[in-house]
Amino acid sequence: MSRREQIRGLRDSAQGDLYFFGGSEVAARLIQLDLIDEYQIFVHPVVLGGGSSLFPTVDERRGVSLVETRPFGDVVSLRYARKR
Repeated sequence: MSRREQIRGLRDSAQGDLYFFGGSEVAARLIQLDLIDEYQIFVHPVVLGGGSSLFPTVDERRGVSLVETRPFGDVVSLRYARKR
């Protein structure tokens, strides 16, 4: 069974939402496997003078639609659904 089939099996058997917590490389791999239906991004700005791409290894553009924004003090939650 491939990694994609294993993860898809977990997603399909979950009762409710299935979340992953990880860095941009993990997210990029799940995007490449077409396994992410919704993105929840928390923005907590810090001025550092530099930065990196949120998903550095995604090889093609993917459309998303903004579903919800919620502020939490200095943090903002952004929820996006992928376009099919």
